[in-house]
Amino acid sequence: MSMRITGRHLGIAAGLTLERAELAARLADRDLRAAEFQDHAAEHEISQLRALLARYGNDSSGQPESWGVTAPVAGVVLKVAQESETIVQPGTPLLDIGDGRDLEIVVDVLSTDAVEIRPGADVTIDHWGGEGKLKGRVRRVEPAAFTKISTLGVEEQRVNVLVDILSPPEQWARLGDAYQVDVQITVFARDETNIIPAGALFRREESWNVYAVKDGRAELRQIELLRRSGRLAAITSGLAPGEQVIIYPSDRVAPGIRVAQRSR
Repeated sequence: MSMRITGRHLGIAAGLTLERAELAARLADRDLRAAEFQDHAAEHEISQLRALLARYGNDSSGQPESWGVTAPVAGVVLKVAQESETIVQPGTPLLDIGDGRDLEIVVDVLSTDAVEIRPGADVTIDHWGGEGKLKGRVRRVEPAAFTKISTLGVEEQRVNVLVDILSPPEQWARLGDAYQVDVQITVFARDETNIIPAGALFRREESWNVYAVKDGRAELRQIELLRRSGRLAAITSGLAPGEQVIIYPSDRVAPGIRVAQRSR
């Protein structure tokens, strides 16, 4: 059998390769900036300790004195941990400083959902306070989970997923530290697949089935289930595009029974 690779296929492959390369370059640049920040912060801490030792070495009175504390990086004050004047111990947090132009989103998801999330997955950011939706991409899925109590008082194992915002910064300039957003993470994608409500599925022996509607009557169909979420299910066979199915069929529904669409 002979095969021919067309220019269109090559163009798509080149585009995907370029997109992966750009993502890798952005991640490498972020890692480089993080390493440079850590190096700069370490040098700043060393200089502060040397200055402190010099002050105590030159002071014979033994009385504490006030002295200036400079920030290791440029940024804006996000939080003031110590508002009133007092004596603090070495290492006590005084301020939280950050760069509002370099934000990342931290999403805690159930550990059972985290196993399906991969770095590089597309993310849609919604309900962030501005118009439209933002685009993002998963940068990292942390390897360790933590326990969190749900609103119903149930202990859940959750995992932090770090998401980079890909939309232009001027579009989300008003977002800030610890703001709330909703995200949708793509864990599975496939073209030309029939989607039906998950409520139409039911088991019969070892197979998945649905009741389709044909000529006003219920028709039993065995389907091949590809994937299922909370509300929707993707199938590969058993139904043609556009066919109607019965959602949550009761015991009174049987093959050949006449059915009618209920108005809402």
